[in-house]
Amino acid sequence: LNALEAEADGLYRKQAQGTELALLKKRLADLKSRKDAVDTLASTYESLEAERLDATQQYGRIISERAVLAARLDAIDRYGRARPLLSDIRRKIARLGELPDIASPARTWTGSVTDL
Repeated sequence: LNALEAEADGLYRKQAQGTELALLKKRLADLKSRKDAVDTLASTYESLEAERLDATQQYGRIISERAVLAARLDAIDRYGRARPLLSDIRRKIARLGELPDIASPARTWTGSVTDL
């Protein structure tokens, strides 16, 4: 009984700061504040991870849109380079239209040219 009484006194004495119970309460409060800090970090991590996933998806969409736009710009550039050639072809077709009509040789004639 004396041992239990001594243990109870060690755990709890009114207005004693150095008792084991006071030390345990202080440690519990410290652990709780650390837990709250970890919880805050976890929620911050969760929100940052969600932002990262959104940014990754947005980056993928932008890269694919950029590829489409680059292909369209290449097509426009090809048309721009072909435009002078088209005007040259049209000019040559117009010149050919101005020339007099000449009869085309018969198809059998091409074989006889190689015999010469």
